[in-house]
Amino acid sequence: MIHLNYTIANEIDEYQTVISTKHLVSRGILTALIPRISIDYNLYIDDFDTIANLGPNPYDLIESDELRKCYVNSTASLESLKAKLINSQDENLKFLCPYCLITNHSTFDHYIPKEDFPVYSILSKNLIQSCDPCNKKKLTYWRENNQRAIIHYYYDIDINAHKYLYSILDYSTGIPTFDFYLDFNDDISLQKQFTITSHFNRLNLLSRYTLNAPSVISDINVDVKTQAELGLINREIIKALLTIKSNQLKVLYGINYWRAIVMDILASSNQFLESLVD
Repeated sequence: MIHLNYTIANEIDEYQTVISTKHLVSRGILTALIPRISIDYNLYIDDFDTIANLGPNPYDLIESDELRKCYVNSTASLESLKAKLINSQDENLKFLCPYCLITNHSTFDHYIPKEDFPVYSILSKNLIQSCDPCNKKKLTYWRENNQRAIIHYYYDIDINAHKYLYSILDYSTGIPTFDFYLDFNDDISLQKQFTITSHFNRLNLLSRYTLNAPSVISDINVDVKTQAELGLINREIIKALLTIKSNQLKVLYGINYWRAIVMDILASSNQFLESLVD
C-alpha cells in the first residue's frame, strides 16, 4: 500500500472558493455555515484518530442538501481542487487507484460518505481518487463498530511499514496461479489489523489480485522474449531481473504491492524459471 501526498494549504479557503460561484440563495446558506464547518473540518484534520466516533449528521435537510450539491453540481473551482489533489502525487501514483493499485482512477471516493456527512462533501482530505470498481464496492462503507474499516491514504502512513500481504504459488495444473492472503505480525495493532482486513474484504482485493496476477506473467514473458532476442537470457538472469524489478516496485508502491509479491514468488520458482528458458 502507498501514502498519498497532500499539499492543500487551507481547506476552508478551498470551501469558500467553491461556494463563491453558487447562486445567491445557496451561497448565503453555505456562507453562514462556515463557523460550524470550520469546527468539523478541524476535527477531521487535527483529530482524525477519533473520527470513527462521529455522531449523526447535525445539519438540517436544507443545509445538508446544499452541502452535497457543492460536489454533485460540479464547478470549475471543484474541478480545480480535484486537479490539485491529483497533481500533487508522484508520477507513479498520479493516475493509479490507491485503494487497489490495479487500475487507473476514474473518479473520487468520499472516504466519509457525503450521503451521511454532507459537511465533508468537498473537504479535500476526504476526497480519495478511486477506480470505478473500488468506488462501487466501497460505497458508503468506512467504519464498523466505531472503528475505521477502510485504509485512509493520507493518514495511515504507518501501515506501510508492516508486511501483511502474501501469496502462495500453485503449479499443480501446469499453469501458475496465485492465492493471496493476509497475515499479521505482533508489531501491528489489532485496530490496524481490523482496518486492513476490512479494507481488503470490502474491496475484494485478494480475489482481484489473484485474477490479475496473470498480467504480471504476461509482462514477464514479453521482457524475457526481448532479452532472448538479444541472446542475454538464462535462468539466473531472469531471476535477477525479477528481483531487481520487484525491489523497484516496492520502493514506489510499498512492501505489500501485489505485483512485486508475484515477482518475488516467480523469481523463487524453479519450475517457472525453467519454463521461460526451455
